[in-house]
Amino acid sequence: MIGENDILSFNYLKKQAFYGSHAGMRYCLRRAERGEDDQKKTVLEAVVWPEPLNLAHTAPELIEQEDFSFSTEGREEAIAWLNGRYEAEADRWESRKGKL
Repeated sequence: MIGENDILSFNYLKKQAFYGSHAGMRYCLRRAERGEDDQKKTVLEAVVWPEPLNLAHTAPELIEQEDFSFSTEGREEAIAWLNGRYEAEADRWESRKGKL
């Protein structure tokens, strides 16, 4: 289970992306912009993908992504989503753990 203390603070996420892994599932929380130039909205993007590759080298069909409000509450919701994705497909993540 990914806990609140496993993810760096919201103030960290304001400046940099956070990458981590849990039992075969890699994840990232990062600031992202959505919408057109005049209607841009800042969101907290949560991304999951299976080990062992990094995000840039993982096939797009293996990547899942969800947006949350760019706030402390959004960070909490994103952590809950990460845990939900892990629990929903624990066998998928475990089967990919450490494999190339």
